Amino acid sequence: MHDPTFETELRAARRRLLDGAINRLRRTADGAVSVLDTLARDEKTPASVRVAAAFRLITAALQAAELQDLGERMDELEGKYAFGGQSHASSRN
Repeated sequence: MHDPTFETELRAARRRLLDGAINRLRRTADGAVSVLDTLARDEKTPASVRVAAAFRLITAALQAAELQDLGERMDELEGKYAFGGQSHASSRN
C-alpha cells in the first residue's frame, strides 16, 4: 500500500534523526581533532599510531577543504542561475 502522507512523515523523521547525529558530530569534532593531534605529536605513542593519526588529520583537512570549495561553487552557481526563484532555462519558457 502506498501512503504518501506516511512516506513524507517517515522521511521527515529520518531527516530529524540524521540532523541530530550530524549536530552531535559537529559538537564533538573539535575534541576528536585534539585527540588525533595529541596522538600524532606524542613521541611516546607508537609510530604506527602517530602515522595513522597524522594521516587521518590530513585526510579530514582535505575533505573539509573540498566540501567548503564545493559549497562555495554551489552558492556561486545558484546565484548565477537564480532568476526570480527560477533557473534561466525555465524563465525563458
